[in-house]
Amino acid sequence: ENGSQNKLGELTFALSTDRLSAEVRNKVLITIGMLAAMLAIMIVGIRQVLNSLVLDPLESLTDALEALAEGNVDIHIPADLKVREVAALAHVLEVFRANKLEADALSVEHAKALEIEVKRRETTEALVQGFDQRPRRLAGDLSRVARGLIDIASTMADTAKETGRQSAEVTHAAEQAS
Repeated sequence: ENGSQNKLGELTFALSTDRLSAEVRNKVLITIGMLAAMLAIMIVGIRQVLNSLVLDPLESLTDALEALAEGNVDIHIPADLKVREVAALAHVLEVFRANKLEADALSVEHAKALEIEVKRRETTEALVQGFDQRPRRLAGDLSRVARGLIDIASTMADTAKETGRQSAEVTHAAEQAS
């Protein structure tokens, strides 16, 4: 045995440290194992808390932001967030969503106003062209009527000349017959 021996008078005591060392070593190993197990349990618990309070909501917000960036405003924004910073991000996301909805509405209104303006311009242009064409048509019609009147006047003048000539012949014949 590896121990120390002490002599007291006639009695001899022998203590074995091997057994004591083995027990201490076992107790230390058990304590270290228990501490490691408790540390592992704490790490898993902290991870779960972080997941539920921070990481899962951040992932949900990230998905919502990506959908909003693609133009989709039909997104779910979590409202029951417990971490102040994550809740602030959710609020900012809701502001972005509201701004996107307003911008889309304004874009639709602008497109409608632009369409109305284009139709108004087309109508005005058609009226102006119609107005420009009416006097031209009227002038053309008047020119044709004037030419017709000139032709009629010329025919009437020729007829009057002929009538005058015939009248002079009749008068001349009547004078000779008398």
